[in-house]
Amino acid sequence: MLRFNRIQNEEGEWLEKQSDIVEATVEFYIEQFTRQEEVCEDFGMLEELPLVITSNMNENLEVMSSLGEVRKANMGLNKNSVGGPDG
Repeated sequence: MLRFNRIQNEEGEWLEKQSDIVEATVEFYIEQFTRQEEVCEDFGMLEELPLVITSNMNENLEVMSSLGEVRKANMGLNKNSVGGPDG
């Protein structure tokens, strides 16, 4: 079980009592899930990211797999294992 000994609230104060930690945590998540923010529609910052995948690479990723490829991948799975939480 994960347990915190202390946390720092938004005012920078350290909270060490378990009840204060619980209250601050609940308040934090209430704020996170109820806050109404303006939606940012300016994606100009994305222009600064380097291109890692070329157009040709992207086209190859978008191509539909053939039945043979799917069958080969399926048959290559270990019959004695199951997918974990990631799939």
